[in-house]
Amino acid sequence: KDDRRAAKKLINGKRRRKITPELLQQVAEVYKDNFDDNPTDAVRRVFGVETRMASQYVRKARDAGYLGEAQPGRKSL
Repeated sequence: KDDRRAAKKLINGKRRRKITPELLQQVAEVYKDNFDDNPTDAVRRVFGVETRMASQYVRKARDAGYLGEAQPGRKSL
């Protein structure tokens, strides 16, 4: 199992990014700068991650207080 993970990492060339307060601040900035045009997708593109990870970054930025509370069915700062 570990061998498969290591091989996949080599093939994809992806590394885990440490989630720091600085990263979350950058996520919030990208989100706010692209608020009117799919902000989570902008986070995905800028940080080179999948949509699911971009959503997690946004959630963590909210939890850290860099973005406002999420409202179901609505984008929010």
